[in-house]
Amino acid sequence: MERTPAAHLPRFAPEVPASTTSRRRRSKRSDAHADSPKIQKSMSQPRTGGRAPRSAEQKVRIAKSAANRRAKDRNSLAEIKGRLPPLEYGEEYNTGTALAGALQRFDRDEQTIRALQQRRSTLKSQVDQAEGMLSVQRAQWAKERDTLVGQRDYLMVETEATRDKIANMTARSLEMETELQRQRGNLRHIRTGLQQGETAPSQYPGMPGSLWGSHMTQSHR
Repeated sequence: MERTPAAHLPRFAPEVPASTTSRRRRSKRSDAHADSPKIQKSMSQPRTGGRAPRSAEQKVRIAKSAANRRAKDRNSLAEIKGRLPPLEYGEEYNTGTALAGALQRFDRDEQTIRALQQRRSTLKSQVDQAEGMLSVQRAQWAKERDTLVGQRDYLMVETEATRDKIANMTARSLEMETELQRQRGNLRHIRTGLQQGETAPSQYPGMPGSLWGSHMTQSHR
């Protein structure tokens, strides 16, 4: 009997993936562990300690709470997406990109807040400096105003005193003018009497004797 060439070729088993082999090994170990007397004994005995099994009401309440949390998370994510800048056509935010966008927006807002705080501090310093200068200027103006008010009051008093002096001098001037007019009238009367030959001094009331004598001396000369 002749042997074909293929009979001399070695036979190879089909290649099995490593993941499949690992799963098989774990399955064998778990089966062996489950077959051990200790595990079987513990599974057959009822649990006496630890956490009690949840009731149906607790399970329903836990499910509702989880649903509410998921709904709140969806609402929060939708709110974050609504406040983020729009994406290009066809793109959409998911949880990761929304969180990244929110963090970027938060960083930008923080930078803006820091810049505004620095600007506010600068403006506050400028305002405080301006208020200090205004306070000094107000004090100087108040001092100058008090000085000017004192000078005004002094000048008003001096003006009133000068007005009184002017009024007195005006009254004396009027009196002197009246006296001068009267003296001139007497002189004219004397001249008229001399021209007419009247020599009696009693005819010129109010004229002093010395004045009469001087006029008589001048007339004889």
